[in-house]
Amino acid sequence: MNGDEDVRLGARYYEQRNYERAREYFERAAEQNNSGALCNLGILYENGLGVERNYVRARQYYERAAEQNNSGALCNLGILYENGLGVERNYVRARQYYERAAEQNDGIALNNLGDLYRDGLGVQLDYETARGYYERAAEQNNSAALYNLGVLYDYGLRVQRNFAIASGYYERAAELNNSDALFRLGILYENGLGVQQDYEIARRYNERARAIALERNPFFRRPQIQVPQPQVLQQPQVEQPQLQPHTKIYGGYKQKYLKYKNKYLKLKNYKS
Repeated sequence: MNGDEDVRLGARYYEQRNYERAREYFERAAEQNNSGALCNLGILYENGLGVERNYVRARQYYERAAEQNNSGALCNLGILYENGLGVERNYVRARQYYERAAEQNDGIALNNLGDLYRDGLGVQLDYETARGYYERAAEQNNSAALYNLGVLYDYGLRVQRNFAIASGYYERAAELNNSDALFRLGILYENGLGVQQDYEIARRYNERARAIALERNPFFRRPQIQVPQPQVLQQPQVEQPQLQPHTKIYGGYKQKYLKYKNKYLKLKNYKS
C-alpha cells in the first residue's frame, strides 16, 4: 500500500471539518512517504486546522513532499517564500518553486509566476511574460488567471486596450465565482465599456461580487487538499454532523489567498 486509501479517508474527515481525525489518517499515510499526505499535513499546519498554526512545520512537510516533485507542495513553498511565512521573504526562491510546479503545468503556480512578472517581484517587470503565464493558467480555467488577463486588456498593459476582450475574460472568471471579475464586470456594464450599458446588469454583478466576498473571507480561504483518485472507494463509518455551507474541496490544493487581502471590491491601481 502507498497510503492513498488513508489520504482519501482523511479527506472525508477534512470535508466534515474534523481536522483532528483527518490529520491522523494523513499522518498514517505520511509514514509511507505519501506525497499527497505530506502536502496535506503542511496545509493543516500552515492554516492551523486541527493543530496550532506552525509555518515551520508546514514548510518541513511541504519540503518532504517536494522531494517527490509534488506540484502542490512546490507551489505552496513558493507561497511561503513570496509572503514571508515562517521564512524570510524571498521572491527569487518563490519563483524557483513556482517554476518547478509550472513544469507540471500547475495552474496556480503559472498564475503566481504571472503575478511576479506583472509586479516585477524578484524578476524584471514584464507584462508580456506575465500574459504568457496567465494564458497557460487560463487554459486550465484558473479563475485568477482569467481575471488577470482581463485586467491586462482592461488597462492596456502591453496589449492594445480592448474592453470587449477584457469583459470576455471577466465573464469566464465570473462563471467560476471570482468576485473581483464580477465587480469589474459591474463597472463595465455601468459605464458601457465593451458592453452595452445596462445599470440593472451592473447592479446584479455588484451584488454577486459582494455576496461572494462575504461568503469567502478574503483573509482566509479554506484550502484545498490533495485527494488521490480512488479505484474502489470505501465509505468510512463516521457520524454526519450538521454543518453550515462551506467551500467545496477539490482534488487539488489551496488557491493562493494571501494576495487577495485588501483586494476584494477594490481594484488595484495598475500602471502601464
